[in-house]
Amino acid sequence: MAKQWIKNGKFWDGKSVVIDNMRIWNPTDEQMISLGYSLYVAPQPSEAALLRSAKYNKIRQINDYNNSTNVNKFTINGKDMWLDVEERLQVATQINVNESAGRETMTRWYNGESYTFSIAQWKQMLILLELYAGDALNVSESHKAAVEALQTIEEVEAFDITAGYPNILSF
Repeated sequence: MAKQWIKNGKFWDGKSVVIDNMRIWNPTDEQMISLGYSLYVAPQPSEAALLRSAKYNKIRQINDYNNSTNVNKFTINGKDMWLDVEERLQVATQINVNESAGRETMTRWYNGESYTFSIAQWKQMLILLELYAGDALNVSESHKAAVEALQTIEEVEAFDITAGYPNILSF
């Protein structure tokens, strides 16, 4: 990174300086000092600021992990898939409509493949999936609270964001 020079609270624009009516495009350190500039040294962040930054980054990692296929996944017949909350609501609506129509089975498509199960099986899978999603979210939220309570950067860095999540569902 290029040196930054400052004089009277203003940074040098990095273009040129004038010394004795002569424009100098690449002034030396000595020339900059002779013009009253001093080398800018960025202030070091406080321990509290570093801890806040570490916590912010760790919580971002928790959110990323929570939204990844490490958590947002279940399998049906060995195929990985995920239904977000909106899709789960759609499935619940489809179950209710199919059941109200007197159907005993329901078919749903996912990534070009059809899955047909009894209404009772769909209900049970959806209940388990909703419980899993809630449990996983609770783990993420408890991790965030735990990180916020930590007192040192070392503790924050050592915190295992992957611990405690429920086992991936397999149907």
